[in-house]
Amino acid sequence: MAGRTLAPESTAGFATLLAGEATPWAVFRMTPASFLRACEDEGLTGLVHQRLRTQQDGGWPAEVREALAAAVRSQTVTGLLRQRQLIAVLDALAAEGIYPVVLKGTALAHSLYENPAARPRADTDLLIRRDQVDQVRRVLGRSGYVAPIQCGGE
Repeated sequence: MAGRTLAPESTAGFATLLAGEATPWAVFRMTPASFLRACEDEGLTGLVHQRLRTQQDGGWPAEVREALAAAVRSQTVTGLLRQRQLIAVLDALAAEGIYPVVLKGTALAHSLYENPAARPRADTDLLIRRDQVDQVRRVLGRSGYVAPIQCGGE
């Protein structure tokens, strides 16, 4: 897990839960606030919510279940807006004869996750042909995008 270091029993609890096994709340030995913070820090909110939806009670606090559900609703709205924008960009590129390959997080989210919003991501990676870079920049510019300062274009 990428964020803060979790206690070994918590890491094992997350692994068990994410593997789809029944995992009682008591395994985590955390406060609800600490658990929710760990889910957010590690980008696991959506996946944990998905697993808990199919699990019997297991002593899970209602406040944890409700907070996870609220966070997933918010992530879903953001995900739908991103999806809508991605479709618009891909349509604009296709109109110019450019057909990029969608890579990494977005591709995984839409191919492996029940709810694509459960796969945290901040951008969408597109693979394009080198000879289309300038054309893609023009299309993206017309769509309101600007290259980040640190972007070298590769």
